[in-house]
Amino acid sequence: MEPTPAAELRFDGAAYSLDALQRAAYRLAASAASEFRVEGSDLVCSLYPAGDEVDAAALAYEMRTLALDEVLRERIRTETAAVRNTILALAFSRTGLTDNETSPGGTLPAVPDPADERSDP
Repeated sequence: MEPTPAAELRFDGAAYSLDALQRAAYRLAASAASEFRVEGSDLVCSLYPAGDEVDAAALAYEMRTLALDEVLRERIRTETAAVRNTILALAFSRTGLTDNETSPGGTLPAVPDPADERSDP
């Protein structure tokens, strides 16, 4: 017999990505398991509580709050990607990792074996 969800939430697919909803569901995993399906342009989330003593309305409220939080985090990731990549490029440019990483043939340069540098008596 298929379990009955404690709550079913409908999210507009234009406002919420499946990735954001899955991230929110993961954060809620200690309280409930989640299942998603697509219905037209909507994403429907079924919540199955982890225990018997669960307030379905509170669970639904928490999922909606976490979903919005993840949408905003996704937006911030997108909006700051260029700055983040510039900072990382600058940081790695000062490590020497990007200098002569490959030889003209396209292979990585040979790494000397520390055993070859030892002097045995």
